[in-house]
Amino acid sequence: MAAVTCKPPEVQAPLVPVTAMLVEAPVPHLLVRMSGLLDESSAADFFQRAGREITASNAKRVVVDLRECKVTLSISDMHGLVKMAASGFSGAVERLALVLQERDILPEKFFEPALTSRGLPTLATADYDEAVDWLSAKLRPGL
Repeated sequence: MAAVTCKPPEVQAPLVPVTAMLVEAPVPHLLVRMSGLLDESSAADFFQRAGREITASNAKRVVVDLRECKVTLSISDMHGLVKMAASGFSGAVERLALVLQERDILPEKFFEPALTSRGLPTLATADYDEAVDWLSAKLRPGL
């Protein structure tokens, strides 16, 4: 009798928990929350799912709350996310606010100039209220 070898089933990475809801006050916006590990492999899935929520809601102002995430992105990963967010959200979203843990905000606030220069005005902050205030401000030319 020949020996039978069993190959273990392939395990797919679990989807990143994402919730989205429309918030009416103080300014109408879409709030997208993510929890868990935000790394190179989960980031693409997250931005695709967030993009579907944005499209479905037709929201023009969006807060992405990443405070419940453990962010383990390299600078190279961040460049990829900027390209993905700019190509997916630019033109569809007027303003994008990222709410992160203080420890995850780079001193140069990488996402702000990188996305804003690609046509998507962006704020990175650790304060949700600041993000909502910024969303409600009138857009200035170039911002």
